[in-house]
Amino acid sequence: DEIDPALHLIKGGGGAHLREKMVALASKRVIIIADETKNVARLGRFPLPLEVLSFGLAATQARLRRVLDAQGCHGALSLRKKSDGSVFVTDSGHVILDASCAEIADAAALAQALDGVTGLVEHGPMNGNGEAASAAGNLPTRAARKVSDHNSRTGGEETGRKLRSSSLQPPMAFMRCNDDHHSLALGDT
Repeated sequence: DEIDPALHLIKGGGGAHLREKMVALASKRVIIIADETKNVARLGRFPLPLEVLSFGLAATQARLRRVLDAQGCHGALSLRKKSDGSVFVTDSGHVILDASCAEIADAAALAQALDGVTGLVEHGPMNGNGEAASAAGNLPTRAARKVSDHNSRTGGEETGRKLRSSSLQPPMAFMRCNDDHHSLALGDT
């Protein structure tokens, strides 16, 4: 739902980020494809999705509030609902709390802090999972590619290269973000 220049992502607007992360982590290569509206200088404009167990929801929400506050994310923390007012339930049977952060100063530190919260199944930040990202739409295609292996979670990036299908060899996973839905297409994993 957002991509910053270092290829840190926020996923989960469609409620499938647990499965998307599982696919990404099981893949040797991850290519993120999004329209140009997903590019941001710094993550946080989009509400941060936090997939949680419904059991013990109030206690989990209180723990998340403390972690988010400690990370500088002081906005609302609300239960995601569908347009008819009923609670949104993920494909895995969990609920989502959306955290309004405005700006996330350190996505990696936030993800690490969230990892220790009991009751939290998965969170939206995906730090360093993508090897390359491409944003396309009405503007010319822009692409970013990490120089190092995506599993190392470190290294630089190069920008301005166009991704060519001939350079994408399986095993890999593609993640495409649209305004209305999210989808995955798997290569040989």
